[in-house]
Amino acid sequence: MALKVKHEDNFDGPELSLFWTGGHFNRSDEVRMEINKGLIIDFEQGAQYASAGVVSKKAIDGDFEAELKFIVKNPVHGSTFELAAIQVAPPLKTTIPSLIITDAHRVYNVHGSPPYISSEFDECDGWRIGWNYGNKQGGWDANGEWLSDNSDNEYGESKLGPVTGETSGWLKLSRKNGTEWRVSCRKFDTDDWIEVDSQITELLSGPIYLRLVAKHWVKHRIGATIAPANSVLFSDFKLWN
Repeated sequence: MALKVKHEDNFDGPELSLFWTGGHFNRSDEVRMEINKGLIIDFEQGAQYASAGVVSKKAIDGDFEAELKFIVKNPVHGSTFELAAIQVAPPLKTTIPSLIITDAHRVYNVHGSPPYISSEFDECDGWRIGWNYGNKQGGWDANGEWLSDNSDNEYGESKLGPVTGETSGWLKLSRKNGTEWRVSCRKFDTDDWIEVDSQITELLSGPIYLRLVAKHWVKHRIGATIAPANSVLFSDFKLWN
């Protein structure tokens, strides 16, 4: 059966469409979101881990394809974003547009809430596939520190990088026959899609939610002391199902 277009979204604003719910992973004041001719996720330079974005409200079943256009201002170490499939249901309350973070949820964490599989643009390295087939779910401890759920994260080889300066392009994520996942990319609207990588798993064969999120963090293992300033704009989302 041929797939049909089920949702298109340019994030024109000022509110999210009813297809999405949006918010922040934590209460970091270093990230702000706005919906204005695109979903804009802005990061101030700082020292905090910060992640935010949107997740589809209703579960998506069966075969699908989803694509997303992006512009990233500062693709450097300590910054990444993704179009991912997750199984954890998001909260229905949306906290954008808002300058005050009144709520937070783990589904808005890049690489969080496993199991997941993602089409992502990582740092300055380009496009890659990411996945986590574990069942470890993170949470907040008594001191307000996050107990990480990313110990089983895996990543494929990055393609079409490295990049320097403002970069635009497209992410695509698709599922076929319930278990066959494919990540594709392209730089320009008129380019042919390039397959980045693929995975086969039964863990994500059932209903999933789509997540569009971005983050920054201090990358201590390379000697960084700050999380970078950055801005990611998402637009031209399309879902076939």
